[in-house]
This record gives sequence, structure tokens and C-alpha cells, in this order.
Amino acid sequence: MAANNSWKDFIAFNRIERAGLIVLMSLILLLLLARFSLTYWAPPPGPAVPDDRMLAALQHIDTAASGNPAQAPAALFPFDPNTLDSAGFIRLGLPPRTVKGLMNWRRHGKVFYQKEDFKALYNLEPETYEQLAPYMVIAAQRPGYERKEWNNTGYTPKTAALPGSVEINSVDSLHLVSIRGIGAATAHHILEKRRALGGFLRAAQLDEIFPPLPDSVKQYFSVNPSKVEKMNLNTVTLEQLKQHPYIGEKVAKNILLLREGLKQFSNIEQLRQVPLMNEEKYRKIAPYFTVIPE
Repeated sequence: MAANNSWKDFIAFNRIERAGLIVLMSLILLLLLARFSLTYWAPPPGPAVPDDRMLAALQHIDTAASGNPAQAPAALFPFDPNTLDSAGFIRLGLPPRTVKGLMNWRRHGKVFYQKEDFKALYNLEPETYEQLAPYMVIAAQRPGYERKEWNNTGYTPKTAALPGSVEINSVDSLHLVSIRGIGAATAHHILEKRRALGGFLRAAQLDEIFPPLPDSVKQYFSVNPSKVEKMNLNTVTLEQLKQHPYIGEKVAKNILLLREGLKQFSNIEQLRQVPLMNEEKYRKIAPYFTVIPE
């Protein structure tokens, strides 16, 4: 009987203890409900979907890890290996590792005096050199060293032409690039301007070339206006007229409308009757025309 009373005393609670027990059980129940309802109110996130930039970065890492980094197609253009920046070399198709070595080499004072010097570049494939060589234009020159440029027959020395010794309307590209101070790009600009005009009438027209030619280069040229290719006002087409740098499409159409009204031009001065024609424009374009009756 004494043991039975002891057990009752153990499980018996007074009013305060019963209230505390009820609160404790309520808290436990609330915590359990919160735990099991959490997935309903806040579902776990699904797998992350990478955006385009992340995909590009991952692809770059993958290709770099494989040892075969992606390389954009080469864009070949005239360049000086002593002055071109790293972005330019990448555009030419050189691998980033090779470009890094080249730029570091230049920072330590390396100068390329002729194209063959470029062959010594670390990790440069012979095929890449052969592809780039025709576009290499080297302006640097050590004192007493004869600068050389590449052409189809080999290396030719740069020469200091005498003032007025190069006739601009008949000179060819090979002769131009052999002149000190003129590289492949400058020669191309000169010949393109000559083709567009039909020939130079005066040396001042060389100032229209971009980038402008320095006076030290312009002094080499003379101009023979008789070599200008003239257009016959009575047979010239709209396409030929509008491509001329001094004419353009609107004036070209007006010239042809006037020709249609006149039936044919009898003299150059009839161009003054063309709408939109002013005296300045007339003086610029008149020497590029001739009148030959049909």
C-alpha cells in the first residue's frame, strides 16, 4: 500500500505544474506543426539555371582546361609589330599566350627591325608567320640600319626619294612602299584616292587622304595632270558619276537630267547649269570631264 501511494505522489501534479505542462506540450506541438508545414510554405529551391554569361564563362573554363582555347577567326590587316597593341594581335589570330610573351618581350626593349625578327617569337607557328608576313610594316629603324620591307620577290631596301621625284599619277604600290615613311597602309590609301578621283590634279589633294600625309612624305611627289582619266559627259553613267568623291548621287542625277534635256553636252561649261552646282564645285569637277560628241 505504501508503494502504491508513492507512485501516485510521483505522477500527481498540482495546478501550477499542470498549467506548465500544458504550455510545454502546446509549444512542442506548434514546433512539430511548423516543421512539417515548412516544405509547403517554402518549397526547396530547384536546380540553378545558369544565365548566358555564366554559360559563356563555364565554356571558357572548359576550353582553357582542355588546352584548346577558342580562337576567333583571324582578321588580317597591315600592322607594325613594334606598335600594335595586344587586342590587335589577338585580332590577327595570335594565341593569347603568344601575345602575352610578345608584349612582355617589347616591354624589355625588344625591337623588330625586319620581318624575319618576328620568327623568333616564342610559340609562333611557322604557318602563322607566313600568313602575317605580307601584312607586316616595320617603321622602327636602328641608326645606320637599312630598313627593309617585304614584297613578292624578297626584301627591298627603303630609300629616301628626292623631292618631286615620284609622279603620283603613275607610281605603283611597289615603288610607294619602297619610299621611306610610306608603309603598305599609306600606299593603299594613296592609290585608292587616285582610283576614286581618276587621278590627282595637284599635290594639295594629298591632304584629303586620311590619315593625312606628313610634309616629309608629300615632298617626294610631283603631279602630271595629263595622266588624269577623264569622263566623257555624253556617255558617263550614273554609277560612275556618283562614285566620284567630288560629285555624289544628287549632283550626278542632276547632271544626267541636264544631259537628257540638252540631248548631249557640247562643252564643259554647260555644267554650270546643273542644279546644286556652285562655282567651287564646278572648279573641282570640271577638270575630270571631257566632251566627245556621240
